[in-house]
Amino acid sequence: MKTRMGPGLLPLIFLLPACLAAARRETPYEQFQQQHVDTSGSWEPDPNHYCNLMMPRRNMMVSICQDFNSFIHGALARITSGGTRHHGNFYYSNSPF
Repeated sequence: MKTRMGPGLLPLIFLLPACLAAARRETPYEQFQQQHVDTSGSWEPDPNHYCNLMMPRRNMMVSICQDFNSFIHGALARITSGGTRHHGNFYYSNSPF
């Protein structure tokens, strides 16, 4: 018995991997990058104003920042290269960025 693939099945074969990739959730590392790392070199003297500018640029859900927010300005490799774990996900940097 021979089975034939219908024309509607071919696009499904190509679209399924794309849909699965799009549905993938961010890892904690990717989420940290999205929320706290800025390698663009942009700067604003008022941290709250800067944060309120960055939120829509990054398509973040909340349009206004919390009272205390931080963006790390530096090369990603240098940011992730080391630190001393203090508590939970809080780290002390071994060097300035």
